[in-house]
Amino acid sequence: MLDYKIKTESPTKRVVATCCNSAMFLDFQKGHWFSVYRARFGDNAPPLQMRIQTKFKPENCDIPNDVPSYATYPFKFVAKLMAARVAMLVGR
Repeated sequence: MLDYKIKTESPTKRVVATCCNSAMFLDFQKGHWFSVYRARFGDNAPPLQMRIQTKFKPENCDIPNDVPSYATYPFKFVAKLMAARVAMLVGR
């Protein structure tokens, strides 16, 4: 696997498989954020719960309404992240 950064000082890196040049995941190195491309899980992927940061979608892109969509980070999402962080701190 190879990793790429848009800029040297960028806190994110994109990891690509060397065998087929396919995107594998995105790692946010300043925290515990790790984004995995859902398609990599195939039929075993868990169901979607929400779409976030939709304000960055292309203008001509329609978003399906099968799950809630949010232009920014909704409170529910932030609360889940904080709960996970607390669980990590107390050793769960």
